[in-house]
Amino acid sequence: MTEQLVRAARERGLEAALLTLRNERHDFLRADGRKFFRRAAADWVECHLAE
Repeated sequence: MTEQLVRAARERGLEAALLTLRNERHDFLRADGRKFFRRAAADWVECHLAE
């Protein structure tokens, strides 16, 4: 389902990213997974929303 949403956004010219981590599911349960997600999210915000 998530892959379909990302594909649909990209087909409409929107920028979309999909973060998947091995050994993780819907939530990031491992500490290293949460840390990686937070860094990726912060980088995305800085790139797309910061002036």
